[in-house]
Amino acid sequence: MKKTHALKKALSKDRAHFRAAIQKGKGWVNAVREPSKPKPNGVFIGRRLDTKEVATISPEHLQTHMQIIGATGVGKSKFLEALARQIIKAKSQPSLIVLDPHGDLYHDILAYCVAHKIRDRLVILDPHERQFRTGFNPMRRDQRSITYQSVMMLEGIKKCWGQETFHQTPRMARWLYNTIRSLVEAELTLAEATDLLDPHDNPVRNAVIPLVTDPIVKRDWQWYTSLTGPHAKNLREERTESAWNRIQMFLKFPEIAQMLSQQRRVIAFDEILSEGKILLVNLKHAGLMSRDESSLLGTLIINDIVAAAFQRDPDERRRCYLMIDEFQNFVTKDLCAILDGGRKFGLHLILAHQHLAQLKQRDEEVYYSTLTNARTKVVFGGLSTDDAELMAKKVMRFNLMEVKQELYRTVFRPVESTRTITSDSEGEVTHEGVMNAFGSGTVYSPDGGLFFDPEVRSSSEFDSSGESSGSGHSYSSSTVEAPFYEYHEEQELASREFWRLDEHLYRATMQLV
Repeated sequence: MKKTHALKKALSKDRAHFRAAIQKGKGWVNAVREPSKPKPNGVFIGRRLDTKEVATISPEHLQTHMQIIGATGVGKSKFLEALARQIIKAKSQPSLIVLDPHGDLYHDILAYCVAHKIRDRLVILDPHERQFRTGFNPMRRDQRSITYQSVMMLEGIKKCWGQETFHQTPRMARWLYNTIRSLVEAELTLAEATDLLDPHDNPVRNAVIPLVTDPIVKRDWQWYTSLTGPHAKNLREERTESAWNRIQMFLKFPEIAQMLSQQRRVIAFDEILSEGKILLVNLKHAGLMSRDESSLLGTLIINDIVAAAFQRDPDERRRCYLMIDEFQNFVTKDLCAILDGGRKFGLHLILAHQHLAQLKQRDEEVYYSTLTNARTKVVFGGLSTDDAELMAKKVMRFNLMEVKQELYRTVFRPVESTRTITSDSEGEVTHEGVMNAFGSGTVYSPDGGLFFDPEVRSSSEFDSSGESSGSGHSYSSSTVEAPFYEYHEEQELASREFWRLDEHLYRATMQLV
């Protein structure tokens, strides 16, 4: 594609803003830096707070559809920007389509593309661009049946206007369907809808009627044009006024009317999906259109994306990531079709919103399909208690063996050991002694008898004395290993309590509130 005025403007303004942000260290560039060498096995999303390890989302998980939920101001848009940057610079060059109802994400990604000179792949759709607007024709014929294409478009319009069914407004539904089908068959644009519903005679309507193939729709238009007389205009208005008012509310904004009235220079979604293009859509409603018109425009774009994705040949199904912020504003049956089977066609959703009630109020089928089929969940917190509990059940894993508290008691246990016993002994002995001895002896003759004294033959006496003294010293030493018992104080586990499942769930819920 040729370089548009918006792209030229971005080259001068957004690039300067982006470089200034880098130099001053402001914004996302300084807040969360991408790794210099991204991990080949996943998309970098940050680092773990506990281990500082790189946290990534594997390509397989990114292709299972992603749901991002969190209160406003918690960082969802910056997270989307981080994902978009890495998808854009992926070597395989997958397609990327971003629908932003606020405008900030749109401009941030545009600035990134401009700064990295990504021009040949970039396509922008911005109703706020005054000098050049890329055309978008939701009435462009695709390969689906005309009936199915018209019904799905009517379904999207119904959702954007906050209606569950057309039971209370059957006449409006009938003429809206007639108008949409006729425009598709005649290969016109939504801008010609006012010509078809014009209560006056209109040459555009007269030229379209022969091209209509549905007999019921053709009969309605033939009856509509056959009305004559002074009350013809009033009768026509009575039938089609509600449908005309709804379409006129959408086309009253000149920027949107100019975008939707183009037939030639319009976005070809099949090329975006098959050629790895980057489509950025600015759906900011402030200052240009109402919220309902922003939702309707986004819904019509999604319808065309789904049609283009489902019509691709299996060999041409390059991966495409459809990133939608505040996607509850664009809930349709087509979105359910992508969630249920989009992966097979190479279309992967990245959906961000604030709370679950937004989905359930819009469409319960989309609500349950999102919870079931968007298998990768990113939860930022700031949720209501009900939402936090439900998301905790979806994303948390609980360890039922995690200890909640333990009680200990003090005990004294005998501990056997040995001690070395050493004994020493020393002695000293001193003695002194005195000895005296004396004696005498007499020898008698044997001649004496019983009546005579014996005769003394000899006698002797002796006497002796002596003294003695002495001293002694002794020393001995011994060592013995003897057993010994002492008591040690210890803490013994008395009881242990584990976290119950309901307590785990409560803790996880409080982290997300």
